[in-house]
Amino acid sequence: MWLSIDTQEVKVSNIEVKGLEPTAEPETVIARDELLVIHRELDELRRDLNELSSDVANVVGELSNLGFRIKSFEGAWRSVHGKVRKLESVVSKETREGKKASLVIRLIGQWKSQVCKHARTGVCDAWRLGSDVVKEIKELFGAESIKDVDGELRIVPTKVPHLCALCPLFKLSKE
Repeated sequence: MWLSIDTQEVKVSNIEVKGLEPTAEPETVIARDELLVIHRELDELRRDLNELSSDVANVVGELSNLGFRIKSFEGAWRSVHGKVRKLESVVSKETREGKKASLVIRLIGQWKSQVCKHARTGVCDAWRLGSDVVKEIKELFGAESIKDVDGELRIVPTKVPHLCALCPLFKLSKE
């Protein structure tokens, strides 16, 4: 079957149309105007398909680019994750070491606070604290770690044994 569009006549296979007068069976004759409409619709469909093909190509390109970005992000994430793991390990080790040191200092301080000449009354008579240090000590050890004795702010050794452990004024009581 062949199709030829001419301004004067249209031929489909062996069917010939001149103007609007059919020369073959009426149900097999296609008017020239109908063929032109079909031809325009096919051209429009072809343009739409070309646009769709272009859009699909753009989407495929964007997806490919996105895939590359995701792989790049995954690599960066793995790198950061590895560094965080190493940092966690170091912090964990240092935290354990800090806890050990704190325990030893606290034990030494507890012993010193029980046998120190300056701590017989339950407060340290050797230290008088300024208000700037009192605030920090209260934040770290609680409000009960400081006691006002006759207008002087003093440390309660049982609440702050760390200070007793490092105290340069320690004197062994003879009692």
